[in-house]
Amino acid sequence: MLKGVNHKVIEVNRPDSLYFDRAVFYLRPEADDIPLHAALSETERLLAPQRRRPFVQHLVWFLLGALAMGGGCAVFLRIMG
Repeated sequence: MLKGVNHKVIEVNRPDSLYFDRAVFYLRPEADDIPLHAALSETERLLAPQRRRPFVQHLVWFLLGALAMGGGCAVFLRIMG
């Protein structure tokens, strides 16, 4: 709870959201001269769902890394042996 403190607030209403009705952002005191479009685009970025890589893409990168490590070890053992 804020008492006796003046803060600039951005309130974003999301009536189409399944979980949240609105989000409230309190601007920092040093952010006095932030342009409105910059503040709104930042709030949209924070509210946007984070895109995650699919599991298959993680698996492919893991297998490529394991293959590269195995190849590197084989070359090292061939040189040293």
